[in-house]
Amino acid sequence: MKKVCSKCGELKSLDDFYKRKDRKVGVISECIICSKERCKKYHRTKDGLVTKIYYSQICNSKQKGNRSPTYSKQELKEWLFSQKIFHELYDKWKDSGYDKMLVPSCDRTDDYQGYSLDRLQLMTWGNNINKSYEDKKNGVNNKNSIAVISIHKITNKETEYYSMHQAERQTGIFQSNISKCCANKKKHNSAGGYYWKYSPTTLI
Repeated sequence: MKKVCSKCGELKSLDDFYKRKDRKVGVISECIICSKERCKKYHRTKDGLVTKIYYSQICNSKQKGNRSPTYSKQELKEWLFSQKIFHELYDKWKDSGYDKMLVPSCDRTDDYQGYSLDRLQLMTWGNNINKSYEDKKNGVNNKNSIAVISIHKITNKETEYYSMHQAERQTGIFQSNISKCCANKKKHNSAGGYYWKYSPTTLI
């Protein structure tokens, strides 16, 4: 069975349409290609960008076990549209040909708290990614890391590191070897002259 796409007018197989049970033939009126193109154009508008940002925040909150944003999509839109930098970032993104790294992005000033308007700051997606990396590297944001402890094999001196990445940077011992020791892997009871274990204060 085939159907004519309401957008491009081409006759296509029903497999070329998104399914929709409440429709007469079980699919939506426009084909998948046209549907994706429509969504793509919408998400490149300011309204569409707000929608994408808002539902991404809801999704991220659920994944990280945080509460949902304290504001509605309309309230977020009003806040974003009142920010001069939002319009400046949007124009630069548009002029770049919609470079993904330049798309306007909302970042929380405190990653340990949920989304609220008083904790939002605007930057490009690329800057947001770089900030997240630097925060984790510098220990500003280590909520997703598990602290580890090194125990010197001779002096028994213990040193705690907020993450395996930090331990590797400061000791020169590969993170993979530290991980194997902490996990009690066979033939890996020590690495670099130290015994290693997870810190009981952060291990869940």
